[in-house]
Amino acid sequence: MVLHFPILFFHLFFLFQMINNNLLSSFFIYSKIYKYCFLFLFMDLKFDKKLLLLIIFSIIGLIIYIYLEYVVLINNSSPLFCSINNTPINCEKVIESQYSKLFGIPLETYAIAYFIIDIFLILLLYKKKLKIIYNLFYRLIGVLFVIFSLYLMLFLIHSICLYCSTADGILIINFGIILYYYKKKVFE
Repeated sequence: MVLHFPILFFHLFFLFQMINNNLLSSFFIYSKIYKYCFLFLFMDLKFDKKLLLLIIFSIIGLIIYIYLEYVVLINNSSPLFCSINNTPINCEKVIESQYSKLFGIPLETYAIAYFIIDIFLILLLYKKKLKIIYNLFYRLIGVLFVIFSLYLMLFLIHSICLYCSTADGILIINFGIILYYYKKKVFE
């Protein structure tokens, strides 16, 4: 099963290459390969349900930020359901603000990297190749990002991005799950 990690990351890297080269149409064909890769990876389904939830939420977060990266940065258009009239919900304003980049790199790119590493750490935790405290610390970094993101949206930009807020919620849920998992493992 250790050989599956490089295969998974090869596929994720290839997906980013396809998106950057605007070959999204081949994504649907390639997603079949991902499906079989994940099925092959989890064939020994003595998999802890909490870890499976972490992976599912992390994949959802990854998909959200890949979508934002593709739509906004590559297609130069606005995401679906981005702006709701007479409300502070306006993804475009958030994504195009001066705070949307850190060291010249869009925050979406950092989030994509975070979720890829997150999936990898969960798999290492499942294989017992990583102590749970490291995973908990990594999730704490995610919660700090959520606080930073909410501060930017609420107090500096004065608009809320639904996609970013959904991913922020996923980070908080993942932190809660790993905290529960940590308490259960430590105090057993």
